[in-house]
Amino acid sequence: MTKLDLAKTDSQYYKATKKPQVVELGSYSYLQIIGKGATDGEFFHQAIGAIYELAFTLKFTFKEQNQDFVVPKLEAFWWVESGLPFNETPQSEWQWKICMRMPDFVNAASVSAAINSADHSKNAALASVFFSELNEGKCLQAMHTGPYSEQGQTNELITNFATENGLTITGVHHEIYISDPRRTKPDNLKTIIRYSVA
Repeated sequence: MTKLDLAKTDSQYYKATKKPQVVELGSYSYLQIIGKGATDGEFFHQAIGAIYELAFTLKFTFKEQNQDFVVPKLEAFWWVESGLPFNETPQSEWQWKICMRMPDFVNAASVSAAINSADHSKNAALASVFFSELNEGKCLQAMHTGPYSEQGQTNELITNFATENGLTITGVHHEIYISDPRRTKPDNLKTIIRYSVA
C-alpha cells in the first residue's frame, strides 16, 4: 500500500529557499483551531495536541481503507490586533490559528467522526477544532533556519523583497514547521515563513 506524503508530492507547498520567492497556491483543506495567548499557555499546547490527535485518528481510519498518509507538517498563522508591531505586543494578546493540511480524500464527515470519537475530557481543545478550506493564492515565502525567536532577519528579507518588487503583503504571518523542535537543535530548526501578497 502506497503511503501519501504531501511533503514529497507537493514540494512547492513544503519547500522554500533562503532567498524570498513568489509561489502560487491553491485551495486546501485543514484541521484548524483558533486561539489567543502566549505559546507557553495551556490552551496553546492543548490545541497542538488536539490537532495531532485528530490527524493520527484520521490517518489510521483511512489506512484501514487503503489510503494511508504521513501526518503532515504542523502550521500556524500569527497576528495581533493592537496596532503595535508583533514583537512589541504582549504575548497575552497574540492571536493564532494552529492548522494542519489534510489530503484531498479526507472529508468533513470523517473529521466530524474523529472529533466525536475523541475523549474530550482529556483535552478540552478538541471541541474547538474545525475543518475548512484556506486559499492563500499568491504568496511570498522564505526558509528561516534557526530559533523561532530570531525570525526578524528573514521577515526583513521578505518585506524588502516585497517593496523592491511592487508587492503588497495582504496576509498574516504564516509559519510551516518543517523541523520537529523536540528532535532538532534550535540553531538547525527550519521554518517556512509565508505571507499572502498582491
